[in-house]
Amino acid sequence: MSPDSALKRARWFFAALAVIGCASGTTSSPASSGASIGLPTMSASPTVAPSASPTVAPSAPPTEVPTATNPATGPTPSPSTTPAPTQPPGKPGEFAWRNIASGDGISADWAPDGQHVALQSPDGVDVFDQSGNLLASAPGVRDPFWISATTVDAYTTSSFPDTSQGDGLGDFEMVPGVTIDVASPTPQPASLPCCYPVANGSGAVAITKYLPETDGLIRPQFAVWEDGQETAARDGRPLGWDLAGDKLVVFHPSEAGVFPDGWLEVVAWPNLSAVWESDPNKPSASSDVDFDGTGSYLAYPFIYQDGSGAWLHDVIIANLATGDTASVRTVSGVDVPRYTWNSSGQIIGVTDNGLKADTFSADGKKVAERDLPDQTAVIATADYSTLVTGQTDSNGILVSLVANRGAATTAMKAPFPVDRVYIAPDGLHIVITVESVAGETAYLSDVPDK
Repeated sequence: MSPDSALKRARWFFAALAVIGCASGTTSSPASSGASIGLPTMSASPTVAPSASPTVAPSAPPTEVPTATNPATGPTPSPSTTPAPTQPPGKPGEFAWRNIASGDGISADWAPDGQHVALQSPDGVDVFDQSGNLLASAPGVRDPFWISATTVDAYTTSSFPDTSQGDGLGDFEMVPGVTIDVASPTPQPASLPCCYPVANGSGAVAITKYLPETDGLIRPQFAVWEDGQETAARDGRPLGWDLAGDKLVVFHPSEAGVFPDGWLEVVAWPNLSAVWESDPNKPSASSDVDFDGTGSYLAYPFIYQDGSGAWLHDVIIANLATGDTASVRTVSGVDVPRYTWNSSGQIIGVTDNGLKADTFSADGKKVAERDLPDQTAVIATADYSTLVTGQTDSNGILVSLVANRGAATTAMKAPFPVDRVYIAPDGLHIVITVESVAGETAYLSDVPDK
């Protein structure tokens, strides 16, 4: 495994604000359908920490081997969620951010339609509407996941099974939890499939267990649960669904270690038939994969050393229908691959050591090139119709946000420094978390159109 394997999970892309706005408007899904996306904490360099949500998708299981003490898999501490009055972050008259939570360890998970958001709190999970109104509180639960646009489930923390590294989960389990219907938001007791849920937002949820390690090699297996029925176990760890919820990408570790490389497989739902497999000679960096908005293509990084020993970053674009692949060279000499899909089904990648942003068609041909005056980060909605960029200062601190939807580019002043960003799948609402000496605060706001 290459150095900085943990960094390859990061989902940051760097480009100029003008470049992103232009690229997304000229002509559009993360691997989970309707899942909110949390931006990792940015450090002084492109090195970043992974999202605290189970995953990436939002709703994805952690890249790390599960451990009882791993923050990504253990009980998630988070804040008290007593809504505070709407607070403008800057001058009077600027659009307002509503303070919806304060404390430590906040994470958010948007419903597939972007109308509601589940917030992990220290005592459990709270559900808000898109305006920041508190609808329901479920104490003592963890790892919320949206089984549909109107129903969110969460496990009872005290009943969650031990997932210590090496011991694994010997069987898929049904775990006590709660289910919340936003139409009648009183939490109801429920028995839920466990663990590491990856939901497609349309009723199906992939779950993972880890068999005991063999010579240090982790051995994940998964099944898909829907309407009380569970498929037979299959090897691999689910990473996410396409936007339609009918394709699932699965990671198969091929080496020992906490952050192993491995090969990828795409299977169709509901029959779980094989659609595509990656080249085992070009291993993926685990969870850093993305379907395009149509579910026809999958992009993933291939990081390797050339003859001089320099680390190179390619993006492999796979045509899932034909099996053909194209290779896009992004950048050398940085810690993470820098790319994202746009709304036109194109890859935007940083090249020339971060000085240019190139746009590539799905067959790998360069179609546009721009210089980069500044280094910025971007996060996309599930269909890539909206990109939210954030400019960083010389210390890597996120100091501005800009919404890019079609041809519209709108600056969003916010309380800074911003720690994490969770954009709703429809691109119309956003949750950010802000760190200070007093702890962490979550703000919610609409994303303006202009």
